Amino acid sequence: MDTKLLPLLVFLLWSLNSVADGYDSLYSSNDPLVQMDINTFDRTLVRSPAAWVVEFYATWCGHCQRFAPVYKDFARSVTGT
Repeated sequence: MDTKLLPLLVFLLWSLNSVADGYDSLYSSNDPLVQMDINTFDRTLVRSPAAWVVEFYATWCGHCQRFAPVYKDFARSVTGT
């Protein structure tokens, strides 16, 4: 994948989240996850020496809603929290 397209892809997916009225975020500040957007993606992920697991999601997506607890459990097991 052309890395020049990543910011566009992230922006488009993030935009889907921002326009979904009536849906709460799938994750809270208490979860051991880092939520990124178009402004934080590059400096957080691309320039990081660490390995990351990234989920692109939409709050209104049923599959994303059902998979959110799996990501939370995985993050807890990796971070030890």
